[in-house]
Amino acid sequence: MSDDSHHILSKPNFMHKVTYLRILDLSFTSIKKLPKEIEKMLLLRYLDLSGTKLEELSEIVSNLCNLQTLKINRCLYLRRLPERMGKLVNLRHLEIEETDGLECLPLGIGRLKSLQTLCKFIVSKGCKLRELKYLNNLHGSLDITNIKGKGNEYDEAELKNKDYFKVLKLNFCAGNNEEDEVKLLDQNVHELLEPHLNLENFLLRGYNGPNPVENITPSPLGKLKSLRHLKIHKLDSVKPINLKVLRILDDGQEGGTTETPELISFPKLKELEVSFMSWENWVMKTKEYHTVMPCLQRLVIDECHNLKTLAHHILPDTLRELYIGAIPNQTWTISCLPPLLEKMTLGEDAGELSRSLTVKKHTNLKSLFILRFQHSTLPEGLAQLTALQI
Repeated sequence: MSDDSHHILSKPNFMHKVTYLRILDLSFTSIKKLPKEIEKMLLLRYLDLSGTKLEELSEIVSNLCNLQTLKINRCLYLRRLPERMGKLVNLRHLEIEETDGLECLPLGIGRLKSLQTLCKFIVSKGCKLRELKYLNNLHGSLDITNIKGKGNEYDEAELKNKDYFKVLKLNFCAGNNEEDEVKLLDQNVHELLEPHLNLENFLLRGYNGPNPVENITPSPLGKLKSLRHLKIHKLDSVKPINLKVLRILDDGQEGGTTETPELISFPKLKELEVSFMSWENWVMKTKEYHTVMPCLQRLVIDECHNLKTLAHHILPDTLRELYIGAIPNQTWTISCLPPLLEKMTLGEDAGELSRSLTVKKHTNLKSLFILRFQHSTLPEGLAQLTALQI
């Protein structure tokens, strides 16, 4: 509809004709307040208010009992949703992307058991994590924000029962850092770190409790057989990924009937990003029957200033893209680049790699980017990279 939509909806004759309307699209109009006349559209199933200047969504929306899809994407001024939104038991899709001003979700949203789309869940005093308990039909991606303190309800979120999740993002907030809150968080957060095993993309940001991930995660990360993307960013409490975290058997069971069962860690992982971590030594001791990240194609290690050594498993033969930046204390060298590597980036001070690329002749590396270089000479060994393209 055009920007005259509010005027059109206010006409009595118009309302008489659209009482049985099932689809209403007011997206990207200049309305700042939802027209009152909408409350008469009791058969409405689809309502799109994306890109409008709404600050609050009127309670009249809660009376649209047949509503199945509500879109409020890119509503930059939106602060609140209707308090009685839990009445919309037929709602399947609640789209709230790019609504950064949204302060909280309404209490009772957990009653929307048919909900399939909810990209963001904002934890607040009124809307606790327990509201997620019965939302087991959620599909796709969910970003849980503002996780902090008083974590005794974390086990009620039951993320492990969300079979259809592909992407899960957990964003912790330090809050006021009271000691009792930190203890509660440490004791219960493991329930959040036990998502469904079909997860493909897992982001953990801002957890700074005293326990490392391998101690607070009941199911090792390596058990996420479908995981394709893993990003570890600014988690001071997390130790380097080791075998205790990665442990997984090829049949998914702990234990086995053979003497030397094949171990596969992150069997489908394609991208791994590690940034702003305080790790010093990243070492993994493995058996000959243990395979680590056999499908990894992209690796990013950035702003890990204390990192000195790196496990050789992190550079598998399948790797195609490598970014290493701002790890000035790094002492290891790459004697042989992964054979399929096509693109390598050295950002800022990449330690020993900024000084020497002692590699054998490589026929696949086509792109080498050296960013914010801090040395007076280029790395030695560039002549061995015969496939580089200018």
